[in-house]
Amino acid sequence: MPGPEDRQVDWSVSQQCLLLGVAGSGMRALSAILHQSGHVVYGSDSIYGIGRAFRTGIDKEPSATNVRLVPWGESSPDLTIDVCICSSAVPALSPLLRWCQEQSIPVMSLHMAVGSVFAERSQICVAGTHGKSTTSALLAWIFNSDAADAADAGVFVGADLCGCFKSRFGDQGGHYGRSDLAVIEACEFDRSFLQLHPQHVILNGIDGDHFDCFEDEYAEDTAYRQFLERVPSDGTVFVNAECSRSESVTAAAGVTTVRWTLGDRLLSDWSGRMMRFGDGRMTVRIRNRGRIFGDLQVRLFGRHNAANLLAAVVTASRLGTSAVRCQRALTDFPGLRRRLEYRGKYRGMQMLDDFAHHPTAVTTTLLSVRQEFPDRRIRVVFEPHQVERLRRRWKQFVEALSLADEVVLLPVFPAREQVSVADCHRISRELTAIICNMGTPAVFADGVKTAVSVIDSTGEPEDVFLTMGAGTVHRIHDEVHRRFRRDFAA
Repeated sequence: MPGPEDRQVDWSVSQQCLLLGVAGSGMRALSAILHQSGHVVYGSDSIYGIGRAFRTGIDKEPSATNVRLVPWGESSPDLTIDVCICSSAVPALSPLLRWCQEQSIPVMSLHMAVGSVFAERSQICVAGTHGKSTTSALLAWIFNSDAADAADAGVFVGADLCGCFKSRFGDQGGHYGRSDLAVIEACEFDRSFLQLHPQHVILNGIDGDHFDCFEDEYAEDTAYRQFLERVPSDGTVFVNAECSRSESVTAAAGVTTVRWTLGDRLLSDWSGRMMRFGDGRMTVRIRNRGRIFGDLQVRLFGRHNAANLLAAVVTASRLGTSAVRCQRALTDFPGLRRRLEYRGKYRGMQMLDDFAHHPTAVTTTLLSVRQEFPDRRIRVVFEPHQVERLRRRWKQFVEALSLADEVVLLPVFPAREQVSVADCHRISRELTAIICNMGTPAVFADGVKTAVSVIDSTGEPEDVFLTMGAGTVHRIHDEVHRRFRRDFAA
């Protein structure tokens, strides 16, 4: 790829942009930001063929994003392109990427583009292994509500909002905005967050992940420290005091901190406690140095979401938003797709979908569902994400999935890995057998349709069916809904 000096782009004038891997959630968010800021956006992705419409999100109808599709296999497009923005999922030998390089077109990574588009903004970057998307969306929702003083902040979140909500934020993860703030989900994968320019950082916690990028904890912590060192002297890091690695990295970076926790409030500046929950809602009492800041209600559930809420509210308060305005904004926060998303009922069964693909996230999600539905049988369809992650955290995955009442295992989704289909099946079969030996009923399903057949044949009314994974497991709900419509029509 061209060197950094070749990648400078003047975003103050209209650019012809080519987005490779445009179907990814982060790239979809960027496409919205670029279009709203006056740029021409072309897009290409391996899942789109010639003449297929661009879809902005999971199970959504095409919308007026004005992304002009380019065939994925095109090697010499009749286009004038000023800059190419490339997803990390795009292979180096992609014909369109090679064409851009041959034409000396500047090639930028996703986060490099986001950082440069929002270079003149005060960037509030949300980092950490878990909860980035939800925390970012909550904070953006607060800032961009009618109740906020700093309305119309820029937004970059790698997930879509549930439903079709009409607001300044919209239902996409990207919004250009016009205020001097930008809320940015900052991903540690491939050290991408080092391309951003944070004024403030929310650090939700560090929990070993992305083993294809970080060989050990030291390498991962070093990347986080380098990221935090980019925060200026008048900036703040809002750190989760329950995470010892986050505390150590923050101390090493020598930055100004505000500490928050759902644990012992005497150990932090801010604390939160779940007061009420049920029916998909919860109320969190938030204190600042022991004094009640407010009781905040949100349409989410689970301890992890209480932590996400706390982090967002603490940051908004520090930047001038009152408790009353926070609550007024959060009342109708719709939640995010694939984050404990309610996907309807099927034959009396409650259907939920979640992005969890790390053992800590799997554990947290299952405990949250158990708390919300204490008297129901919880059945999980899990799609492991990456062989290397599964191998490194094998024991933790077994323990996490054993919290369910029954598990259906799909083949491993080998993102960015060169692994055969046979190996993906074999490894998931081995995991299935070990979970069974631990005492939790588990079966292997070789694909989405097989998993749906299991749901059809063994599901009972009042069951909770939860799909989890970062690959294609969410498609189970589409198949379930197709069967429901077919059976209803019959």
